[in-house]
Amino acid sequence: MNNLSDPSNTPLAPIWSMRPMLGPFHDVLPLRLLAPGSSEPWDVNDIHRANNRYHAAEPLGESGIPGGLWFMNTGKTLEDADVQVLLERHEIFRLNSMLFVSGGLAGLLAELDLGRGGLHRVPVYMQDGTTEFRREVFLLEFPNAKDTVIRDATPRCKPLYPNRPDTTYKLPMSLAGRDVFVNSDAAGPPDLWFDPMIDQTQFASDAAAQRLIAEGHAVSFDLNQCKLLDP
Repeated sequence: MNNLSDPSNTPLAPIWSMRPMLGPFHDVLPLRLLAPGSSEPWDVNDIHRANNRYHAAEPLGESGIPGGLWFMNTGKTLEDADVQVLLERHEIFRLNSMLFVSGGLAGLLAELDLGRGGLHRVPVYMQDGTTEFRREVFLLEFPNAKDTVIRDATPRCKPLYPNRPDTTYKLPMSLAGRDVFVNSDAAGPPDLWFDPMIDQTQFASDAAAQRLIAEGHAVSFDLNQCKLLDP
């Protein structure tokens, strides 16, 4: 049996934690979600419902896939050319609670097992609402759920809501150098997934993590390898 007081004795898991939605540079694109199948802005209440489905690992379906993204220039501080530059600089970004990736990164992710999910091309429109930016963007969806984290063995894994301790848990904001103990049964396909009991942290298979690291995406996905407990 491993001694949890000596983490060096615990084996590494073929599972990595990831937090692609929390990077500070992911929220700088001034874009607005358009309603599914429409060129009109998406109602904020409908966005909220879609966000909840996304993080509950439920498929979005046609009613949850944005009709596009729109540069709504309310502040008049940026122009279309500025947003074009921002789009070219970002391989991954978040809007509300949905994750969007460039065409290049989508090509890599398409080679993984996304389970019930997929990659949905989403047009990105300039201020005029009809002209597309010269950048392919895809919504990344991976509505897969696995019981992954061994919560009582993982240091600083605490209830998100103290008055509802059995609903959702949170991990430390930085997982670099920290031990997250996981169930070995969660190591099978698909390659990307959620643990329904863990807030704001998702998981990747070792194969997926190694591909992302090899292509230079370790930081943007905030990848950290988890650990196993001996049986």
